[in-house]
Formats: sequence, structure tokens, C-alpha cells
Amino acid sequence: VCKSLGTCSFLTIDNLQLQVSTSVISLNEAEHIELFPNPAFDKVFFHYSGSKPVPVRLMNPVGQTVRTMSLAKGLNTMNVRDLSPGAYFLEMEEQRYKLIKL
Repeated sequence: VCKSLGTCSFLTIDNLQLQVSTSVISLNEAEHIELFPNPAFDKVFFHYSGSKPVPVRLMNPVGQTVRTMSLAKGLNTMNVRDLSPGAYFLEMEEQRYKLIKL
């Protein structure tokens, strides 16, 4: 089920249907981040429209930081392949967003 934040699309491979969601996170009126796919398997992509770098932290359910990066304008990639499946939290601009790792 897709939440109202973002858009959804479906991918069917050998009778298995996967739902892919893109979330749009607004930092302010001029800057936003598109995050996809969520859930993710090996990589998470961020398309950032802003001009100044934005720090991002990925945390596990107990609050430990497992990845950090700084988003630059354009397309950015975070590798999550080696993380265990489950819920993680992205922290950007003092706000948290849920990311599911398959």
C-alpha cells in the first residue's frame, strides 16, 4: 500500500509483483529530495534539488548510525546491500523518515 507521500509503481517479474514507492521530502519551498525505492534491496537513490549539501544519517532501530553521507545537487546513491532486512530511519535536517530494507 502506498502512502499519500509520494508515488507508486508496480514491477512484475515471473508473476511476482513488487511495489516501488518514491517519497518526496520537502526541506523548504525551494528544496526537496526524492527518495526511491522504498522498500529497498541494495541501493537507495536520492534526487536532491537544492544547492547546498545536506547531511544524511541512516540509523538502525536502536538509533545506531549505520551510514552517513552528504547529498549534493542531483542524483545520489546509498548502498544498503550489506544491511540486515528491517526498518531503518533516515535523518535529514533534524527530521526522521522510515526506510525499509528488504
